[in-house]
Amino acid sequence: MRIAYVGLILLGLVLCDGSFVQAGRQQKEPSATEQDDAERGRAVFNGKGVCYYCHGVDGHIDKRPQLNAGTAALIARLNPPPADLRNSNSLHLKNDKQRGKAIREGHPGTGMFPDTTMTDQDLANTLAYLALLRNQVAEDADKHRSNENAGRPSTGDSTRGEGLYTASCIVCHGSGAMGGLGPRLANNPVLSNEQTFWRIVYKGQHVMPPLKDAITEQQMADIQAWLKTLW
Repeated sequence: MRIAYVGLILLGLVLCDGSFVQAGRQQKEPSATEQDDAERGRAVFNGKGVCYYCHGVDGHIDKRPQLNAGTAALIARLNPPPADLRNSNSLHLKNDKQRGKAIREGHPGTGMFPDTTMTDQDLANTLAYLALLRNQVAEDADKHRSNENAGRPSTGDSTRGEGLYTASCIVCHGSGAMGGLGPRLANNPVLSNEQTFWRIVYKGQHVMPPLKDAITEQQMADIQAWLKTLW
């Protein structure tokens, strides 16, 4: 009996593992019917499907319901641990066919058990809810990127940038940005990835200190502009 009970609890793993893959940015507005299905799916996710036992309320991994000590300990020992449904990089299933199969048949290599308690309509509603969540996660990521880029200079001055590089960066990255104590920056692919470039500049990496409070964004844009002339 206990094994069956534990299996029922772990059915929550089936519903959602791998269900978030980065959604395409071009999304149509959901119809009223789709909205209704998603809302019913949310009730399944946070109710009879016990998905939220392991993945948290509405997919927030750190917001699990209050569980008895034995169940909580069991979930804590799962290896691999339950997937974080709001971290698209950690999830792998690509489409609703794969997700539906994982729900019905379980997911090998994880603690997910086959779910025979959901009706076909419950399953369809849950998949609709997961699709809605994927859109929300994608929109939140877009907003975060927009906030990071707000106020950032759109262009830099390469002439000023060369002077700034010589004054500030040459000691580690070498003459002509060919490398030294720090990596070579000339022809470095990081220069074509705006997010990575500015993250390293702001937060530092390895022995490089964060520069957010050391130079202005315009000065950094000027240095970046000069580095791009070295390609």
